[in-house]
Amino acid sequence: MKYTGLFVVACVALFSFSDAAPLFNDIARRQNGRGRKSTIGHQFHSFRSFSATVNAAALKEILASEDVDFVEQDQIVSINTLQQNNPPSWGLRRVSQRQNNPSAPFYYQNQAGSGVTAYVIDTGINTAHVEFGGRAVMGANFVYGSANTDENGHGTHVSGTIGGTTYGVAKKVNLVGVKVLNAQGQGSFSGIIAGMDWVAQRARGTKAVVNMSLGGGKSQALDQALTNLFNSGIPSIVAAGNDANADACNGSPSGAQGSFTVAASDINDQMASFSSYG
Repeated sequence: MKYTGLFVVACVALFSFSDAAPLFNDIARRQNGRGRKSTIGHQFHSFRSFSATVNAAALKEILASEDVDFVEQDQIVSINTLQQNNPPSWGLRRVSQRQNNPSAPFYYQNQAGSGVTAYVIDTGINTAHVEFGGRAVMGANFVYGSANTDENGHGTHVSGTIGGTTYGVAKKVNLVGVKVLNAQGQGSFSGIIAGMDWVAQRARGTKAVVNMSLGGGKSQALDQALTNLFNSGIPSIVAAGNDANADACNGSPSGAQGSFTVAASDINDQMASFSSYG
């Protein structure tokens, strides 16, 4: 059985099977004292994997092991967001019309979203916001040492678009914040995978959807985690990105197999000037 790996800042590994722990611990014990102590970080139960900090000597042995499938360095991820002053509400009207009718109202079913849980993997949610009417909760926080709320605003904004009382599309949906990005809107792939793992353990077999308006460079480990969610019956809606020169297929999680990756359009039904493509 082979194990896959992910490194964080050149010295963290992620293996694709939980029983890799004995292998890792054996290597860490032999290489102790030859640099930074090697320790396990996140353990991903639903994905049968975990991350670990390793020193250079342990890393060399892990890379040489025939039991290791792949090893990958962790990366910093940031939110996909642009600031728009005095934002219009034309987007709501547009999603309820087959034809672009600027004068039409927003049509929606009164029970839209009822019985469904949207897991927002982002900066958290300000659950006390009046737009949510008690339907929003903080589910998990993977930004160690941070407050159990949204310290950036992006996750709350995204949640409002999904299910806010005034500007939300599905006004009866339940919202669960999974905090993986800090007050600056940044986080690591390993932290995001930990959030996805947390969702997978709780959402499998339920009416659930994941939203990830974030992204970074290409990561086999993150893409694999998203594909595992898809194969578990949990769809993930992912932002294509806000770089007009970037192909979303070359990023993660936007390029993952099973990802429902969404680009941005403008009020004239054209691709927005800032949107990534793919």
